[in-house]
Amino acid sequence: MRNTFPTLLLFICLVSLAMPSPAQEHWRKDMEAFRRLDAANPPAQGEILFVGSSTFNLWRDYAAYFPGYTIANRGFGGSSLRDVLYFYETLVKPHAPRQIVVYEGDNDLNNDRYTVAQFMDDVACFVHLTQICYPDCMVCFVSIKPSPARRTMYAKYEEANRQLRNFCEQAGENIQYIDIWSLMVDADGEPNDATNYFLDDRLHLNAAGYALLAAAITPYLTTD
Repeated sequence: MRNTFPTLLLFICLVSLAMPSPAQEHWRKDMEAFRRLDAANPPAQGEILFVGSSTFNLWRDYAAYFPGYTIANRGFGGSSLRDVLYFYETLVKPHAPRQIVVYEGDNDLNNDRYTVAQFMDDVACFVHLTQICYPDCMVCFVSIKPSPARRTMYAKYEEANRQLRNFCEQAGENIQYIDIWSLMVDADGEPNDATNYFLDDRLHLNAAGYALLAAAITPYLTTD
């Protein structure tokens, strides 16, 4: 994977990230909070790191779902994968993780100006950057979930999931795809029941949704 990644794409991606957008400036307080947390409680090197948007950010009791694992959660609500890339040094580097579990895509693609191709460029950039910094680190991408509130985005989300799965399958054993979409829809591709896995906002997960997410993630977690 590392040898076939277009180096020019990585360079363009990183240069663009050097110019913060107003949205990225919005996360400064979140990043300062993470820095204070890491300073007060130095991260255990080589742990498992969760990064992503509100699906992880709102998972307050995540540790209870993964007994026996050392996991740090650095989700920040409303973020995109490009935001994670921009703040990579703050989010990832203090942990020197052996494994990163990523949940992004919901917010990225809920934007008419942001394409699936651009999302996949960011995925590739994240993978290559991680392979440079932590060659032995496993990266797991959780599929975009079928939030009923974003029903109009389903076709775009499904295409992104399809491309993400293909990317992971071709990238080698250290890059994994975790499917939650198919666990949350019926045979017609519709949510099994909007109240089964989602809160009343039909966007964020409830306790049953997090139990399902944890069950999907657990088989992919690495041990010390």
